[in-house]
This record gives sequence, structure tokens and C-alpha cells, in this order.
Amino acid sequence: MLSAEVARCQRYNSVSSVAVIDLDDFGLINKRYGILSGDALLSQFAGLLKRQARAADVVARYGGEEFVIMMPNSDADGAYKLIERIREMTAKTPLTSRKLAVSFSAGVTQISPKDNGIDAILERADQAMRQAKSEGKNRVKCA
Repeated sequence: MLSAEVARCQRYNSVSSVAVIDLDDFGLINKRYGILSGDALLSQFAGLLKRQARAADVVARYGGEEFVIMMPNSDADGAYKLIERIREMTAKTPLTSRKLAVSFSAGVTQISPKDNGIDAILERADQAMRQAKSEGKNRVKCA
């Protein structure tokens, strides 16, 4: 789907954005509460992402505790605002029957008509997410 969105941006000279989201300290949650609680947390977090995203956005699990949100027709500023709103909502919403408080770090990047392929786009978003983690976690950074 991301490849198709890149092609759409190129064809129509438009922009879209992508965010890579990584739950903070998920390994500690798995270790402390067990894998079943970790799985329940991932499922509930995915539901929260889908409810908070716009109808046209695509939410996908990227691997482990990472998720990607593709935001068609959204520039980096609009995408940042959406992901920041989701980050704030997540901090206020305890998940699982254990009422676990979680946070995430995210990186946002804009897809432009000049992008060729999804690897560079995802790498930019991933690097911004890693910067958010290195600056203290629980934050959103733009590439």
C-alpha cells in the first residue's frame, strides 16, 4: 500500500506522510507481566491507533512493538499533529486488564513526488523515531 501511495504522490505531484511508532519499554512489560499481557497490550494499542487515525489512514503492525501509519494527503505538519494527539491520548489511556500505562516514540516523514521507493521513506521515519527515543522517549520527531 505504501508503494502505491508513493506512486500516487508522484503521479499527482502531491504529498502524504508516514509515521513509525515504537512502544517505549515494551520488553520490560513483557518481562514483568508476561507475554500474554504484552500481546493484549499490542492488540489494544492497535485498536487505539485505528480509532484515533482518520478513515483514510492505514494503520499496520510493522514488527514486534512497532506500527506504521500511512497518512494520505497529509503533509509533515499535519501528520505530526495527528501523531502527537495520539501520543497524548495513549498516555491517558491505561491498557489491558492490568491498566498498564504506556507511551511511545514516533518518527514522522513526508512522502514527496521525488521519493523513489519505500525503503528510504521508512528509514527516514525510523531514524526520527530513534532520535525521539534517544532524547528521552514519549515524543514525536519529524524527519
